[in-house]
Amino acid sequence: MTQAAMPKGDVWTYDDFAPGLALKTVTVVLDQAKLDLWAQVYGSVDGATLPQGLLVSAMVEAFIASGQPRPKGNIHASQSLRFTGVCAALNDELVVTASCADKEIKKDRKWVTIRTEGTIGGQVVCHGDFLIIWKL
Repeated sequence: MTQAAMPKGDVWTYDDFAPGLALKTVTVVLDQAKLDLWAQVYGSVDGATLPQGLLVSAMVEAFIASGQPRPKGNIHASQSLRFTGVCAALNDELVVTASCADKEIKKDRKWVTIRTEGTIGGQVVCHGDFLIIWKL
């Protein structure tokens, strides 16, 4: 991957992306506040291991932060995340790297694939792709 880049203008446009382009690395702390928010929606968490759904939420949070500022009107078409079996615990720091994996134009729509990888203590916890229909 190349050095993390910034958009050429006020927002990221389709032309700013290139396969292999590194975006921002974002750290999400899996702290008590995040766990409390999770528990408000899904119920309390028992045990030392945090639920994978909380990791999905953290990955999405990091994905959104990795490519700002974005134009209004993008469409989140799909996402796929794969877990490695490494478990997360309270107060772990999930470090998420994001990069442009691919871009293509299909039927006059601009598609960008953002690849993410989340690690805790240097161990890969999960990785996957977010497929976006890019507005500009």
